[in-house]
Formats: sequence, C-alpha cells, structure tokens
Amino acid sequence: MTNIFVRILKKVLGDDYHLIHAHNIQSVDGWFYSSLNRQYELANVNSAPFGTFYEFGTGGGVNLIKFLSTLKIFCKKNNLQISDYRIFLFDTFEGLPKTDLVEDKHIQWEEGGIAFSIEKLKKILTDAGINLNDLNIRFIKGNFSDSLTPELRDE
Repeated sequence: MTNIFVRILKKVLGDDYHLIHAHNIQSVDGWFYSSLNRQYELANVNSAPFGTFYEFGTGGGVNLIKFLSTLKIFCKKNNLQISDYRIFLFDTFEGLPKTDLVEDKHIQWEEGGIAFSIEKLKKILTDAGINLNDLNIRFIKGNFSDSLTPELRDE
C-alpha cells in the first residue's frame, strides 16, 4: 500500500513531492511537530514547499485532531497564520471498502466499517474545539486514486 501511495503522490505532485523523515519520535504529536518544523526549515532555504497536509482515510478524525492541535501550536510559535496551511482530507466518507485481499483479512475490517460522513467528521472536529472557519480545509469525497488529481496540485 505504501509503495502505491508514494507512486501516486510522485506522479501527481511531480517536483513538489517531498518525504519528510522524523527520527526518534515518541508520539504522533511529536512526529507531527517535528515534521512541521523540518518542512518549515526546508522552506526557509527554498528546498521544499511549506504549507500543505494531505490525509488519506480520515475516519473519525483522531489523527487529524492531533495534527490540527499541533499545527495551531506550531503556527503560534512561528508567527504563522494557520489559515495559510492547506489541508486536504481524502476519504470515501462511507467506510471501509469490500476487499478480498488476504492482507486485509482482520476481525475489525468489514465493509462499511469506520464510516464517518463529512457532516459527522465536522461535528467531531467542532466538539474537539477545532474552529473550522479558521482553517483552509478541503473534504474530498471519493477514492484517492481518482480524486487526487493534477488540478489539486495547481490550486
């Protein structure tokens, strides 16, 4: 799955594709902060773009809430506007797809499982104290292999 994801990103993003590696991270929040910091450092020396987050499979927003909370802290510390950071959320918002792949055979994997509509996800984020009006956020419905397009790169 990772190799397919990387190939799709490289195809769509072209020269703008960058992988940020964070080493010795002990938490998701720490990883997010370290990645934001490294991306910002690279942008300051014109080595990489800064300001875009792609999430593929948002589910109930657990990691998204951690990222947005970390982004808020990072932006405040670095005198940045959180609304300048673009956030793209790719999901079917209909739950897990049907699969016959052996690697997907798991007791918790069932068709339609982990289904959260866009409206439900927005409520979860709002209930977690996230002000959606402060964000430059896009909810992109569909399979990312179809919805991650070159046109998004140009936005």
